[in-house]
This record gives sequence, C-alpha cells and structure tokens, in this order.
Amino acid sequence: MSYKHPIDTTFISEQIGDSPEIIVEMSVVFLEVLREYQQSIKEGINSRDFASILLHAHKIKPSLSMFGLKGILEFVIEIEKAAHLEKDIINVLEFSNKVEAELPLIYHQVEEIIDRNS
Repeated sequence: MSYKHPIDTTFISEQIGDSPEIIVEMSVVFLEVLREYQQSIKEGINSRDFASILLHAHKIKPSLSMFGLKGILEFVIEIEKAAHLEKDIINVLEFSNKVEAELPLIYHQVEEIIDRNS
C-alpha cells in the first residue's frame, strides 16, 4: 500500500478555525512530532526496547488522526500491537518499514501546506 492521498486539514479547520497562521503552526509542530517519532521508533527497534516503541507509537496516533492520515495510522496501530501484545520485532519492523516508506511523501505534503499558507 502506498499512501497517495493528500493530507486532510479539515479536522484542524473545524476544531480551531481556518486561519492560515494556525494551519502553518499546526503543520510545523506536526513535522517536529513526526521526526521525533521516526527517530524514537528507530532507536527503539535498534535496542529492542518494546516499551519505547509502544510509547512512541501511541503518542503519534492523535497527530496522524488530526491530519487525516488514516492509512499510516493503521500501520502505527499494528506497530503498537506488536510491541505491546506480542513483543514481536518482526511485525514491528514490517509495519515500521511501511510507515518509513510513506514519510517522504508526507513530509513533502506538509511542507506544501506550510508554503501555501505562509
């Protein structure tokens, strides 16, 4: 599965307004959170720290939902399950690789949102 749909900022607009400044601010924060998630998951995988993997997978879910990234959210839920229930590094790696493959497009789309609204 490849995530080709544009990011959806409808939820943000409905909840806090359609202000370009707010959209930019939320997008910048989202990029920071997403990069932190990416790094933390890699570190957790490398050290086989399932508690860390679980924590960071859990923490990124609201941000993914806020930006309408349901496909990626499904992968992160699978990472969370594998880390929590099964302590299964194979499934963690499988779904982490799927998320990782989509991140360049997501980063690009968020940067476009920032540029369009700046």
